[in-house]
Amino acid sequence: MALRGLARRALHRWLPVHLPPQPLVSFSSGIRGHIFLRFSTSSDQPHFMVDYLVSTCGLPPDKAAKAAPRFAHLSSPARPDAALAFLRSRGLTRAQARAVVSWNPAVLLSDVDATIAPKFRAVRSLGLTRAEAARLFALYPPALSMGVNTNLLPRLLLWLDLLGSARLLMKWLAKTWLLRNSVDAILQNLGALRGHGVPEARLAATVRLKPSLILQSPAKLRALAARVDACGVPRGSRMYAWALLTLHNVSDAAFRAKRAAVMRGTGCTEQEFLTMFRRAPCFLFMSAELLRRKVEFLVDTIGCGADHVVRDPVLLTLSLSKRMVPRCRAIEALKARGVDIGKERLVNIVRASEARFVERYILRYSDQAPELLEMYPPGHHKGSSRGDCSTIAGSCSSQGFVDPSTWRHFDSRAFGINLDAIPKDALFVLKKLRREGFEAYLVGGCVRDLLLKRVPKDFDVITTASLQQIKKNIFRRCMIVGRRFPICLLKMNDSVIEVSSFRTVGKRAIKSKEVDYLEELNGYDDGDILRCKNSMRRDFTINGLFFNPMNYKIYDYVNGVRDMRKNKARLTMEMNYIMSYGAAEPSVRLLRKYGLLDILLPFQAAYLSDQMKGRSSDKDLMLMKLLANLDRLFSADRPCHCSLWMALLVFHTALVISPQDTLVIRAFAALLYFGSWESAIEFLKEEEAGAQVPFVPETLGPSQTKLDDLMEQTSHLASLVNSSVLTLTCSDALEQSLVRFSEPP
Repeated sequence: MALRGLARRALHRWLPVHLPPQPLVSFSSGIRGHIFLRFSTSSDQPHFMVDYLVSTCGLPPDKAAKAAPRFAHLSSPARPDAALAFLRSRGLTRAQARAVVSWNPAVLLSDVDATIAPKFRAVRSLGLTRAEAARLFALYPPALSMGVNTNLLPRLLLWLDLLGSARLLMKWLAKTWLLRNSVDAILQNLGALRGHGVPEARLAATVRLKPSLILQSPAKLRALAARVDACGVPRGSRMYAWALLTLHNVSDAAFRAKRAAVMRGTGCTEQEFLTMFRRAPCFLFMSAELLRRKVEFLVDTIGCGADHVVRDPVLLTLSLSKRMVPRCRAIEALKARGVDIGKERLVNIVRASEARFVERYILRYSDQAPELLEMYPPGHHKGSSRGDCSTIAGSCSSQGFVDPSTWRHFDSRAFGINLDAIPKDALFVLKKLRREGFEAYLVGGCVRDLLLKRVPKDFDVITTASLQQIKKNIFRRCMIVGRRFPICLLKMNDSVIEVSSFRTVGKRAIKSKEVDYLEELNGYDDGDILRCKNSMRRDFTINGLFFNPMNYKIYDYVNGVRDMRKNKARLTMEMNYIMSYGAAEPSVRLLRKYGLLDILLPFQAAYLSDQMKGRSSDKDLMLMKLLANLDRLFSADRPCHCSLWMALLVFHTALVISPQDTLVIRAFAALLYFGSWESAIEFLKEEEAGAQVPFVPETLGPSQTKLDDLMEQTSHLASLVNSSVLTLTCSDALEQSLVRFSEPP
């Protein structure tokens, strides 16, 4: 209203003709700004802020003229200067400060102490560095207009919790305005995804891969879920989150075009195409033209039947230029040389892991066909056997959902580590392996002891070379020992050095089904991914450190250095990583050996101590059998949800507290598997009653239960399992349950 009155007075004062008063809103913004600037001063000169906004803040003249009326009350640039000086003092570059002012010139009118400074203090209080705080406001200038406690802090806290690090927050702020949506809207979308069966661990990883998934309106998210449902992807399945991500990035028109390209190339039906999508949704990230060329190459060049592509759609996710074509050329070169490579089909060769292909076809025949090293040089592709990389890197990014923001590289000299503390024999082994083209690191307890200023008892080395390569080509006098985890023993002078291989400890992961969902997800250094995956398999965080004395670098992927500084030997990635990543049985055995199981799982520790009396092995115990079977199903590439191993422990606890008839246990398991009592009974009737392995004290003697009473007893077992949760979570219930053991911890 004041602006309108001022304009009216200016018009009546300066125009010779009397004009009837008209509301200023009837003028366009350009005319309004021109009139105001023309008549708001006593001279014909524009307001000084026009020149200030152009020369100092870098605004275009038209935008400066449009913004200048807001500063009409200013007689000097003191307040804008103070705002700009404060922004610069908080780390914003000149260009960033100009970008902030360009978005909202009114920020120059803000009171620094009352309006701008509290926002910077609030952001810094969340743990962001000075540079990160400056970049946040530069990437999202509207944050300077938000209320600190009503909008800014709640939104930042939510996104930091979802993304897990300020680094990822900065990464995605540079691509999209994450902070524009309210906390309630985001929580509503997260709740909707949980309602669709997306597990918590998968949900967090999905958001980190594509935060815009939860930035859309609830209506659009429901429409997206309906598209996924229409494709037949079961809610709660492992592929559901990937299907959401895929269709979020692929429009309906693009989906139809890609479907048509695949159906024309393979001759499959629409239902078969949907089956392909349910098995590997991410092949639709490729363009329709690229999919067409991949299908043609697989069918015409590789000789893969169209039906094989339909059954194994993961083939369409493999890179055409970096994998399929180079491998086929290498195989053709071998055949042209008359090399007998066996009867393995070309499609299986293309499908094989990178490490296996390089070792079996490139290094093996490099003497007979030297051109192979130029056509397919080791180390050029992911997973080469002579580089610090592996094809499990792809699955680590896409399936294991490793968060690279937690990775740390330290300079060993900052910790006062002197290379003189490392024996010459250990340095010789490291240098020789590197001269042969392999990566090699000190690993485990020796790195821990060096950091703690202790004298290591022994030095362990890990390398990208295979054990066979070490024995055959590098250290021919070494011995390969061990069956489950073989290593090379090098006897040098008076010391013995143990050398392990990344490929040995990663054998289970390599054997697991390889899925290269998104090549663009593999933007991180493959050496970091390889070392990170190995560190996850170790017992303690402080034993998961790698040290390269040649470049003075210590690699930490599990916060081992932080835990060491806190004098805290936290188990690797907490208890969940011990139990979920395919190493539950050996980890429990190791924890019991060092007395840690008494602290972490006291009931299971008491059970094992009681059952091991008079036994030489624990392999026949029911608890260890359950954990061993769990390990067979999962690995570091395919971890299980924490609820599964917790359910196993609760189930076993219920049987220890109240032993059950074997038929009741089988009925309970069948009910869980089939989901209906009728199917469970049908399964029990059809199953032949073979020899039952007795477990003491979990099972009773020969089955005396009749089918008529089976439902009641199975229901009773279910209630026991439910109540046994208290035994593992409530201290009072735990103390009562431990009384049954002769030597409770």
